[in-house]
Parts: sequence; C-alpha cells; structure tokens
Amino acid sequence: PKFKAQSHNEPKTPVLIIPGFMSSGLTVQKSSIVPSWKGKRLWLNLSSLGFHSLHVGGALRRNEEIRSTRFFNADAKRKDGEIVEDASMEEMHQQYLKQVECKSQWVEHMRLDLDMMSERKGVEVRPIPGTAGVDYLAPGALTESMSYVFGPVLKLLKAVGYKDGVNLDAAPYDWRVPPSVLESRDKYFTTTMSTIERMYE
Repeated sequence: PKFKAQSHNEPKTPVLIIPGFMSSGLTVQKSSIVPSWKGKRLWLNLSSLGFHSLHVGGALRRNEEIRSTRFFNADAKRKDGEIVEDASMEEMHQQYLKQVECKSQWVEHMRLDLDMMSERKGVEVRPIPGTAGVDYLAPGALTESMSYVFGPVLKLLKAVGYKDGVNLDAAPYDWRVPPSVLESRDKYFTTTMSTIERMYE
C-alpha cells in the first residue's frame, strides 16, 4: 500500500532503531583474503556464500548428481537418455568447487579468532551504518521480500514525514562480538548515546 505524507501532522518523536541479534548488515572494510571484497556486503550476501546459482535451474542439485556419477559410473545418462559428456561433467564440477571456495572465504571473514572477541588477522568487518544496515539483510528485487528486517517500517515512517538522519536513524552493531568489544573497538554505546542526544535537540 502507498502512504501519503500528512503535511499538517509532522512527526514529533524521533525514532532510533536498535536491531536485534543478527539483524544488522555487515560489510568488509579490509580483507587480505579477498581484497576485492572491500566495501562489499558480507551479511547477508548470497553470492558470497556461493548461492548465486541455487535458484537457476537447480544447478547445484544437478551438479551433485553428476559428481556422484563422475567417479563411480562412467556410463551415466541424463533423464532424457543422452550421455553426459566429460566436458559437461568437468564444467559442473569446477562450478561446484568455486562455490565451495566462496563459502570458505565467507566463513573466514565472518569467524572470529580463538578468543572469540577479535577478528582474524587481515580482516575487518563492520556494521553498515544508519538505516541501510537494518532495512534488508539481502537487498535486491528478488531477495528483499525474504530478508526484510525494518525495511517496511522504514518506508512507512518516511511516508508520514520522517527524515533519514534527522528524526529517523538506526544503530546497527557487529553482533559477532561481546558488548565490551563493541565499546572498546567501535565506541558503539558512546556513539549511540550521542545520536540520541542529537535527535532530541
């Protein structure tokens, strides 16, 4: 539904959204593992997880079938009766290996060190600031409806006159680390209090 702003009824109370656990988007600020991922959304990014072909004709499922015959049944055939060529098997196998590698790289960025407080060497992952970090976990025409957090609420608030960064804001955080690290590393609680004071001025 479309909402029309009421010019005579401007919002009075500021709104600051503090998301729940795992509801803040995370982005790569530094990576010695995959430097090209710098600035890329990590949570949640389906392509970084190697899922970019899952919904395209069931490629992963077909690959699993081919892999199971590649090593154990050289005479395997497709359901339509045509013999599966070695080149096709190899192509699907290489696609599978790339997906596995992509998932491993994603895990290496998301995981913490053994102390469960600090990040892996050469990796810096931080929350996406502002409302952009709490609207959808996987922004996109095909994924928004399945990954919304506060996206619909934000649209409604903006439709009735709230302005992003003025009387509407969010305080995303790195939900992988404990509160003590949020403050010591990111000054999260100090910054959040400053945001509240600014919005009420």
